[in-house]
Amino acid sequence: MKNMFLAMTSLLGVDTSVTNQAWYKNIVNVIIQWLDALLVPIIIIVATAGMIYAIYLGIQLARAESADKRDEAKKKMLWFILAFVLTILILVIIQLLITNQNAIFDLIDNGLTGSNTATTSSTTPTN
Repeated sequence: MKNMFLAMTSLLGVDTSVTNQAWYKNIVNVIIQWLDALLVPIIIIVATAGMIYAIYLGIQLARAESADKRDEAKKKMLWFILAFVLTILILVIIQLLITNQNAIFDLIDNGLTGSNTATTSSTTPTN
């Protein structure tokens, strides 16, 4: 399974000749570089399209002549706001993961207990 995954990653331009335990870092770093390069333009495109659609829905709400059309426009507006907020939230979470990738790698490598954590010794005062 690992060999199949490494073969598929050659499409990304990843050096899969690494044989140590951290082979996944090369793969993830390439994906992160792609995401980092594309995230800001994606945010701009999504925000622009979202604002245009929000204006369109606002016009539909203002033009609604009957109560049914008004209710339908309100529902569309609420679902749009929810979807827009979730999309921006997901993009922000991805950006946070990109920013903290080294800490995440350290956590994966060292486990939850952490082999690099400092140990403290408790001493009891003697009287």
